Amino acid sequence: MKKKLLVTLSLLWLSIAPLLAQQNSLWQPILAMSHYEQIEDSPTHLYLVANGSLFGINKQRPDQVHLYSHNDGLTDTRIAALYFEPQDEQLFIYYQSGKIDILSAKGVVSNSALFENYRLADKRAHKLVGMKEKVYIAGGFGISRIALQSASIEATYFLGNAVQDLAILGSNLYALLPDGSLYVGDETHNLQDPSQWQRLTLSHTTSKIAQLATHRGDLLIRHEDGTLYRLPQGGQPATKAYQDISLLLHEREVTLLKGNEKLVLLQEEQEELTLPIVRQLSEMAIGGLPNEIWMATPSNLYRYPHTTSMQDLAEWTPEYDAPHDNKYFFSTLHANRYYAVSGGRGSDRSHMTGGIKIWDGINPWIKITPEEVQHQVKPTFQDAVSIAVDPQDAKHFFVSTWGEGLLEFRDDTFVQQYTLGNSPLSSALPNSSAPDQFVRVGSLAFDSQGGLWMLQGSVEKNIVYLDKQRGWHQFSNAGSSQINSFGPSFVLPGDILWTTIYHNEDRAGGLLIVDINKTPDNTADDIIRYIPQFVDRTNKTIATHTFYCMALDNEGAMWLGSDKGPIIVTNPTQAHKISTPIATRPIGGSEPNLYYVLDNVRINAIAVDRLNNKWIGTANDGLYLLSADGTEIRAHYRAEESPLLSNNITTLSLNQETGILFIGTSEGLVTLQTGNFDSTAESLNAIHIYPNPLRPEDPDLVTLIGLSIGMELRITNAQGALVHSGLATASEYPLTVRNSNGERYASGIYTVLISDPKTGKAHHIRFAIL
Repeated sequence: MKKKLLVTLSLLWLSIAPLLAQQNSLWQPILAMSHYEQIEDSPTHLYLVANGSLFGINKQRPDQVHLYSHNDGLTDTRIAALYFEPQDEQLFIYYQSGKIDILSAKGVVSNSALFENYRLADKRAHKLVGMKEKVYIAGGFGISRIALQSASIEATYFLGNAVQDLAILGSNLYALLPDGSLYVGDETHNLQDPSQWQRLTLSHTTSKIAQLATHRGDLLIRHEDGTLYRLPQGGQPATKAYQDISLLLHEREVTLLKGNEKLVLLQEEQEELTLPIVRQLSEMAIGGLPNEIWMATPSNLYRYPHTTSMQDLAEWTPEYDAPHDNKYFFSTLHANRYYAVSGGRGSDRSHMTGGIKIWDGINPWIKITPEEVQHQVKPTFQDAVSIAVDPQDAKHFFVSTWGEGLLEFRDDTFVQQYTLGNSPLSSALPNSSAPDQFVRVGSLAFDSQGGLWMLQGSVEKNIVYLDKQRGWHQFSNAGSSQINSFGPSFVLPGDILWTTIYHNEDRAGGLLIVDINKTPDNTADDIIRYIPQFVDRTNKTIATHTFYCMALDNEGAMWLGSDKGPIIVTNPTQAHKISTPIATRPIGGSEPNLYYVLDNVRINAIAVDRLNNKWIGTANDGLYLLSADGTEIRAHYRAEESPLLSNNITTLSLNQETGILFIGTSEGLVTLQTGNFDSTAESLNAIHIYPNPLRPEDPDLVTLIGLSIGMELRITNAQGALVHSGLATASEYPLTVRNSNGERYASGIYTVLISDPKTGKAHHIRFAIL
């Protein structure tokens, strides 16, 4: 357990401490609020978990929505359970990983004991029960009792099995195990001793127990057949209370019973109320205002003011501009617009809901979902895997799907589907009962002529070209015929197409290079080359299995992301004409301790900045920044130590004008200000340094924030003597305040002179060392 940071807040509306705010302001999570999972109520705000993330919503202003993240001190993502304690206004957060955060006016207190306990294989939370200053978590590990003030785990009760549900009456804990057996333990005894738990044998015989709750001092027991029993205290037999109950929700002093066609509200001091049915009800929250209840389904929120009028149950909609989901299979940038598709596929289609997300950073997100193209894309809009934007029109683009062929959009609106019957596109399963569901198209890329390249999976003529005049052309190569699936495409100068190969049966994936000499109607001058692997300069094969991505750097070299790490082809426009194409791997270190940089690290995405540095997104090791030649690792960001949402990065897109890197991960989208932009007077004035002042107890390190890549830095002391000079390679510049003898700089005022060679602008800031 440790205190993470100090924050100031009003009713839990967090304001980040200056140090953390400066450190994390470069990172901005952009997450969907489309699937509601948990809800808690405070006097002024709703706290909503949607898609695993935490949102705070002003109940009087539903347009005021705040996404909580690492910037607010949260230690993890994927929230599993939530509880708001009203007396001290503390928000308890339990993550799927087992980590715990508690937000209050005193700050953010965290506990990672369950997360770090390697003996607990199953850290899932099945039920959370709040009891004043304590919270009980029932899950795969048993039951843990946590003190809210300190976030300390006071006790953990192991029952020899997971605990599926939990109810508390006084000092008695009622634990429901997955097999339907029910146990009771009295906390006045040592419940960490399994023998202190007693199994309850109920007199009634019915189906398996499914849920527990309490009401007016009695235990409520719902069975899988929908029968609800009331078990009084004192050993009296259980009595049947309700029939046809499909869900049992309990919070504080309110219990909600969901039946087939109605809701029954049970309160401690009032008579029961019958409410209109709310379909797909999953959560309930009370406690913000007297006589107010909030309910959540996966897609709707409802407010009930606790009156006797059933008509007062009203839907309530927060106003939040964000993507519609957190899936990022592929992304691209054009004219300062970010485009992403949220489908997917493996060797076969995934039947993942199709989606297109577009954002220019100014206007609201454009969200194209199956609802927007209903009855237009047939049979359904799923598995969108690639997107290509017309170089002449940012609102004209094509999206490929791994089953429904090719989709065209103009003015950000669907206009045409190309599939069987209206194009030469083929089905991977032409003899199946539904061949139109296997028109697999991917790897879209425009060339300089305005033509669109695409690749098909598991068909013979798998190279397809749609020219600017809407003429279709097909090409094939014996070595690449019937390839199962392709990865991203890139069109080199000269309109030479490179495409990665994801799945190629048992063979290595490799690359496909297509050069038709800009003459789609003349196949005599075509060169189509399949390259399974490259060799290095010693003629040794570089044993890659799959290439996942590619990027052309500022010197014309092609960088390939593979399962072996980065591979570099220095003359890519000629590689298909060479009998044995040569590639290199960046080598780090110095003699005799040389090594391949990112050796055996799977690389999913590469982006190149203005200084020719390489941003590398990996499958499970986070984000790297490599030097221009790749021999030096200049930064490494992992989710455990940074605001990065996940170490599994799926796609990268870098806006060269603004310097914003869009990082698509398995947990959603986060942006990073890389410093890759042209400085302005405003951006120069925004540069700052922290900590300032640097106190004696602080580490010997200060960090400049908000720099533009390529800025030159000169640090002088109070006497004007130069103590350090350097070049900004990112938006952050860490400065160790020690001289060549290893001694800390003397106390005093230091000046940082900042000049930008690209714009000729200059600026200076000062910091103090105490």
